[in-house]
Amino acid sequence: MRTEWRGRARLLVGVTGLVLAACQGQRIREQIAIPGTSDLVKVQSVAQRSVYLDAVLVGDRMSGRFFFPASGDCPRLLEAQASVQYRRVGAWGEVSDADGHCEAVGIGGLGWWRDQNRKQRALGKKRKPARFQVIFTDEAYAFARGDFPLAGAVRWPLAQDTIAVIPRSEACRQPLERGEAAMEYRTNGPEALVLISPDGICEIEGFVQPVGRP
Repeated sequence: MRTEWRGRARLLVGVTGLVLAACQGQRIREQIAIPGTSDLVKVQSVAQRSVYLDAVLVGDRMSGRFFFPASGDCPRLLEAQASVQYRRVGAWGEVSDADGHCEAVGIGGLGWWRDQNRKQRALGKKRKPARFQVIFTDEAYAFARGDFPLAGAVRWPLAQDTIAVIPRSEACRQPLERGEAAMEYRTNGPEALVLISPDGICEIEGFVQPVGRP
């Protein structure tokens, strides 16, 4: 009987620990989403593309890919391996230190942004035409400016006259050359938004606000 009681006690302690851990995890997730909160992050990588800095930020509680202007305090703050504060202010947050700040003007990792929009995910797969013009290319990416009507599915509000970040892959070659393609929203999987191509999946990897647009 005593052995049985001890077993039940251990089980109760274990279940209680799991409940407390779940509650703590929920509090952390809620705290991450609170506007105005901040986290110390490291600039894991950064590359200049046109007049933007394409940066991956990594911290204990948040990680993400963002685009920043290549001007003002941004180049100084966003050096590779630098540590900065990421604050949840404005549309997509900013990085800062004691001497200045730099506000994000674009987002990557669109699958994550899709997953935050449960109502949109419930609507299922959609397809609409996208029309655009390539305004910049480097070895890895093309920036295509135009109308991307399903951008709102990943919480990007600028569906008209926006910049899409598109890899220069074989699958994306034909859409980039034509300047138009069917745009598809996918509810599951790593690719949230793709351009339909006969050569495979052409993923839209990010969106950036055009320079000079408020």
